[in-house]
Amino acid sequence: MQDDESKQIGIDDFCLRAPAHDFGEVISDNTIVEDLFLFDEKEFYLQINQPDKLIAFVHEKEDPTTFKSNYFLTREWDPDTWQFGPITEIQVPKNMKAVEFGKYLQSKVYPHIAPENMFGTKISFLKSFVRSDLAMRSWSNLITTHNTVLASSKLELTKDALLIVVRDWSKTLREQLNEEELRKYTNSTFVDHIKRKSSSTAQVQHKRYDGLLEAT
Repeated sequence: MQDDESKQIGIDDFCLRAPAHDFGEVISDNTIVEDLFLFDEKEFYLQINQPDKLIAFVHEKEDPTTFKSNYFLTREWDPDTWQFGPITEIQVPKNMKAVEFGKYLQSKVYPHIAPENMFGTKISFLKSFVRSDLAMRSWSNLITTHNTVLASSKLELTKDALLIVVRDWSKTLREQLNEEELRKYTNSTFVDHIKRKSSSTAQVQHKRYDGLLEAT
């Protein structure tokens, strides 16, 4: 039986990843094997190259044998609809500064978001992630930030496969979800948070009303 050549994978058609509770570090030509934390039955992922989903960093001035980079995942979250945009993988130099990274991300992936409204947060562990976590997380502007290297930035971007969720801060977070949305997107922590918030608001309104009754 003759193999279908159209289905064969060439050496330049994929990359290897070393997963560690995530999609894993990309193994490049200059990866140090001892740094991969090898053990018996260690898994490796074979990732087919998809040019339309990867924004590779162009580094003509860098020596390809010594160029070190990180591969991050990113996608937009709409706080009003609670929907995600398409996921993109982006390659950047390890020594890139935070402000430069924010501008690069905005120009390459999110040109529709104004720089002053481009906020982000980091998701490290995808298996335990629930969408309502985004409603309770801290967010930081990715461009007007301290201009340190990515590993020391507010998001502490230190390794491959981290997911950077971006939101347009000009859009208001919608906290009142219908039953289907509550079931699909939230956990008990978010539900309890909304209940406490509603209770606190009701108490404040009641106190203001009492104050009006006592005014002379």
